[in-house]
Amino acid sequence: SAIAHQTISGAISTATHGSSYYHPSLSGYVRQLRLVRADGNIVELSAEDDDFGAAVVSMGLLGIISTVTIACVPAFWLTAERQAFSAAEFVTLFDSLHRGNQYLDVKYIPITDRVQVLKMNKTVGPTVQSQQHEFDRLQRRQLIRRVKTEILKRMLALFQSPNITWLQQLMYGRHEDNIYPAYRCDRSDTLFTNLEYPYYDPIPLHNMEIAVRYQQGPAVLQALRSHFHKTRRYPNIFIRIRVSAADDCWLSPA
Repeated sequence: SAIAHQTISGAISTATHGSSYYHPSLSGYVRQLRLVRADGNIVELSAEDDDFGAAVVSMGLLGIISTVTIACVPAFWLTAERQAFSAAEFVTLFDSLHRGNQYLDVKYIPITDRVQVLKMNKTVGPTVQSQQHEFDRLQRRQLIRRVKTEILKRMLALFQSPNITWLQQLMYGRHEDNIYPAYRCDRSDTLFTNLEYPYYDPIPLHNMEIAVRYQQGPAVLQALRSHFHKTRRYPNIFIRIRVSAADDCWLSPA
């Protein structure tokens, strides 16, 4: 997930998700929970109960979720590798990229008609010496990346007119490769949460999410491309494409 500020109860109640063809949203890993209802009564539910799927992703409608038990595994090592595609190439590779990687984060940049992909897969952990070298190198890259990202955000905030699309294209063309680090090897608990810098964002954004069936993903992306090409009006930030495995929660997008 790009956001790490929610409580666990808030994250599962809204079906907050990462991006993996093989793994469901966080709500899919809940095994037990406790609800405090509006009348003060406490309800204990487990995955074996018939109405458990109604309570996990419930938008807060059934009461306050006070405790949650989640199926967990020990932290593991991942390699993260960036790859760039034209949007047309990504449409044709949509299925193979998602099936071929354990975790895949995708950002489509309409203004340049390109897609940045971060592929994450399990690996054997590095030696202590190489860990320190990687950490030092990563610290330098993160600082440079944050500076470039802030410059890009501020420039885009100034140039939002559709009459200067060429300037937006120039700015994104120069900086879109900084969306993801080029290569990184780290523990899962670090890599999944520290690829984003959401703590300070100078540009107010209006967000929306659209959930579609996995098989419709390429067609939806192609429809978006056609719309942007026809209208020549582009969002000032990328569009994130996420895939999650199905789960049994009643209000889940899956």
